Amino acid sequence: MKPRSSGVAPLTLYALVGVALLLAETGRGAEAAELAGPIMNHPATGIDSAQEVEAILGKLRTTLSVAHIE
Repeated sequence: MKPRSSGVAPLTLYALVGVALLLAETGRGAEAAELAGPIMNHPATGIDSAQEVEAILGKLRTTLSVAHIE
C-alpha cells in the first residue's frame, strides 16, 4: 500500500510556521528566520503558511540584520 502524502507536507509546514512564530516570540529570531527559508521555498507551502511566514519575517526585520533574514 502506498502511503498518502498529499496532505502531510502542507500540514507539517504549517506546524513549522508555528515553531518559527514561537522562536520569534521568545527572542530566538535568528533561528526563526533560519526556519522560515525552507518553509517559504517548499513547493507544498500553502498561501496561509507563506503569509504567516512573511508576517514573522516582517517583524524580525525590525530587530535582525539583513544577513539573518536573507
